[in-house]
Amino acid sequence: MRFRLRYRLRTLFVLVTLISLPVAWVTHQLSWIRERQDYLTKFYEMSSKRPIEGSAELPQYGPLVALRSPPWPLGWFGEAGYAWMGDPKLLDSRARELFPEALPTPLGYKNLTASR
Repeated sequence: MRFRLRYRLRTLFVLVTLISLPVAWVTHQLSWIRERQDYLTKFYEMSSKRPIEGSAELPQYGPLVALRSPPWPLGWFGEAGYAWMGDPKLLDSRARELFPEALPTPLGYKNLTASR
């Protein structure tokens, strides 16, 4: 007689739930990264400017400069953090949601890179 693995329906539901929670979390983070990239693309199209390259390691998107560390989980997926170097009044509510690390700062470019 051969042993056959048996389990209840409740066990199956628990396993599916335990597997789906981390998958949903990763999907949410990747969606946030996609929305950030879409916002930067639309920012270019609206301003009709090409991306400004600060240097190879610090890409610059108009007043958004890749200087800061990204929000906690986004760094795991390779996303860059941004600092807002423009007028604080131009930072709309959608940009504040997508780029919480890009707080308007009166500091200059050199001060931000030194504080990293």
